[in-house]
Amino acid sequence: MKKIVFIILFLFFSVWMSVADVSANAAEPPMVWIVVPGTYDHIDGVLIVDGYVIPGVVRNNKLETYIRFYYHSIANFDHSKPIDGSDATFIITLDNRQYSIRHDIRGSGYNELFTLDMQTLTLIEGTTFERNASLISLRLLSTLILEGLIFFLMGYRQRRTWILFLIVNLITQGFLNVMINSGRPENVYMIFGLIVYEAVIIIVEEVVFLLTVREKKKVRLFFTVLLANLLSLFLGGWFILNLPL
Repeated sequence: MKKIVFIILFLFFSVWMSVADVSANAAEPPMVWIVVPGTYDHIDGVLIVDGYVIPGVVRNNKLETYIRFYYHSIANFDHSKPIDGSDATFIITLDNRQYSIRHDIRGSGYNELFTLDMQTLTLIEGTTFERNASLISLRLLSTLILEGLIFFLMGYRQRRTWILFLIVNLITQGFLNVMINSGRPENVYMIFGLIVYEAVIIIVEEVVFLLTVREKKKVRLFFTVLLANLLSLFLGGWFILNLPL
């Protein structure tokens, strides 16, 4: 088992040790995000900072709601002069309740992220551990069930095979879901990252399973691993497009 874990980690690190910087044009990202747990019939947000009144752009994502604030919402804004974010106020309306929350912001750059704590009505930097753990667990468990079903339908029954299956997938799919969760809470561009990650995972799992699984013929095993991961790729794409990251 130690050799299996070593092979998986070695292949993963060998792939990600080479990193290239790239740049590309894209739509302007928000200057500030606020993640609001849950969804509401009516939600609105306004950011008042350094004399500017910036309306928020609201989007629901089934499990939570995002309020995003953009520089382009400020008329004739000079990007060469950063905003003084030391006295920012967020006016947030949730259904019929309105809250005024003061919190410093950077006033420069993009994608500054906060989560609204519904109990204390304060802003927490980033996203919460509980949120991230629940989303990672949901995606990981769904993937294990789907891929496990494929292995079962393809006739794999030996206890050793299933132990290997759990070890390998907890490492590879766990790594994948942590990487997906490390970015913005909503990002359709992550689809492209998912495809790259899954391609690497397919290579890793094919090598590990073909070297270690003794049940049934190698050709059958090869296509079982391939089919399981292709289906999990589509499942992962559904999660990215429909649920928070």
